[in-house]
Amino acid sequence: MRILLTEDNIALADGLSAILRGTGHAVDVVHDGASANAVIAAENFDLVILDLNLPEMDGLDVLRAMRARQNQAAVLILTARGTPEERVKGLDLGADDYLIKPFDIAEFEARVRVLLRRRPACVRRRSASAASPSISIPAPFHRAPRPSIFPPANSACSKFSSCGPARSSPRRRSFNR
Repeated sequence: MRILLTEDNIALADGLSAILRGTGHAVDVVHDGASANAVIAAENFDLVILDLNLPEMDGLDVLRAMRARQNQAAVLILTARGTPEERVKGLDLGADDYLIKPFDIAEFEARVRVLLRRRPACVRRRSASAASPSISIPAPFHRAPRPSIFPPANSACSKFSSCGPARSSPRRRSFNR
């Protein structure tokens, strides 16, 4: 499945994209809302994982624009905004699920599986005519590299336990904002 990960915390984005790639998904990564909005308008994704506190364009505005274009890709909001009002607002705007940071990796993986399992192929794919040929992909957009190993434990990513060497209990990892 093809997933767009929109996260401004680069270490977190790298860790999550590695986890998703490890389960067989194609993962594209952007780090700001404006880039996410442009990429979503031009490309097809099965799942969009969307942070809300993004530079240049708020994640809720990205979601609003996405749904206004009739894009029906599944959306998992992944954010530190956890008030009931924020959750309800995100879900009412068209998100399919909402996960609050910090979160457990096993729960994150399960929610991704559920969202992808529930999307019928006719909903996942927009027709080629729905994409506008006049939209250009912004420079910050990139396909995340496929690392052969995780970053060293002393890297910036080491504060996220899943990015370092294997632990004795790898399924109980969690990410903090």
